[in-house]
Amino acid sequence: MSAQANLAGLYPPYGSNVWNSDLMWQPIPVHTVPEIEDEILAMKKPCLAYDKEYERLIHSKDFIERQNKYRELMDYLSVNTGMKS
Repeated sequence: MSAQANLAGLYPPYGSNVWNSDLMWQPIPVHTVPEIEDEILAMKKPCLAYDKEYERLIHSKDFIERQNKYRELMDYLSVNTGMKS
């Protein structure tokens, strides 16, 4: 639905494409793929390069220092949002 709303705003009808003067909208096809196969927006397909880089990042000195710096905030957010930090 959001893709259709964006397209309606980007491409209002004009000329012979105006089929209803009270509704400045024209149908524009939107094609999707299952979320697990989406390589652009969802990025849920397995990717060994991503997994390797993610592991490198979370074990890096910079990441650990930043995580420790904001530990109190992360604990607060975990308690108040129900999400694990």
